[in-house]
Amino acid sequence: MDRYTEDHEYTRLGRIYHNMKTRCYNPNYDKYKYYGGKGIKVCDEWLESWYAFEDWAMENGYNDSLTLDRIDPEGNYSPENCRWISMKEQANNRTSNRMIEYNGETKSLQQWADILGIKAHTLSQRLDTGWSVEDAMTTPVHTEFGSNPITYNGVTLPMAEWSRRLGLSPNSVANRIARGWSVEDAVTKPQIRTKGWKYNEH
Repeated sequence: MDRYTEDHEYTRLGRIYHNMKTRCYNPNYDKYKYYGGKGIKVCDEWLESWYAFEDWAMENGYNDSLTLDRIDPEGNYSPENCRWISMKEQANNRTSNRMIEYNGETKSLQQWADILGIKAHTLSQRLDTGWSVEDAMTTPVHTEFGSNPITYNGVTLPMAEWSRRLGLSPNSVANRIARGWSVEDAVTKPQIRTKGWKYNEH
């Protein structure tokens, strides 16, 4: 019998795993339209293996006071796009709750994103990585995620280039910054393989 069914079906982490899949693949779920209906999926590694999800959760700080959060709310459930945060942090991170003043007007981050025609995640990431409101609102959006520049030791390069220099996937440094890593750690620490999923971030 699968260990999820046998041991974890009624645990909190087991329910999180089950609910994650339900949101993405059960059209009868009342909030499916916000997840699977928008094309959001669970990565193959987690979809095919409860073990992989459990290992990732334990290696990335899971405890019963935390909730699963997608860094990019328009992205999939995957190790690169998920983290564990408190319920309070998750509420504060909702784009509809984050208010921004610009040109004498105050609107939610999502409202500004709609007005500017850019993704709310892009605007949020810019502000979270130290951009001024003016720059975040007016800088054209690059087509490649991770192309926004960051500076370390006097060298300024797109985040995708920092990722390449570390031998990582193009989005890795951008994802690290979005998860709250310091610039130094984001552009200097390699990924190492661990049991349970492809890479572990230290």
